[in-house]
Amino acid sequence: MATNTGWSVDGDSSYDFGIVKIDCFIGRVVGTFGIDVVNDATLNNETTQIVGYPGGGPEEQKDAQHQWGSVGSIISYSPRSAYYNNDTGGGDSGGPVYRSRAGCQACAFGIHQGIEDAAKNEGVRINTDVFNFLMLYRGNPLVYLPFVRK
Repeated sequence: MATNTGWSVDGDSSYDFGIVKIDCFIGRVVGTFGIDVVNDATLNNETTQIVGYPGGGPEEQKDAQHQWGSVGSIISYSPRSAYYNNDTGGGDSGGPVYRSRAGCQACAFGIHQGIEDAAKNEGVRINTDVFNFLMLYRGNPLVYLPFVRK
């Protein structure tokens, strides 16, 4: 596992992400997500999709054993965060916020954090720094890496 000092030392929620690396090639069986660094103009009203295993909720099936998905759209964003109106629950956090585009059916551009308020959810935006952090560990053994905040 690996995270960054923005979260582990400073507790800044805009750096609340990490990586768990496993010792097998599970993506060959279940598939993988692409990763996008999306500019502000592209985020305006972008469709968002989230999948996860939420527990609880009004539907009895939300028992953390069934995968659920939600489609919504971007409400607003900042350089480090994206806010969207998807219906999510506890257990969805840490999953991808993704979109479909030409050449990539499921491209993550954010990492879902949770419910900001009753009208919106929040996720860490995959910017260049987050992308580089993810790519660093893609083919390397995991070690603790200080993440330099800008």
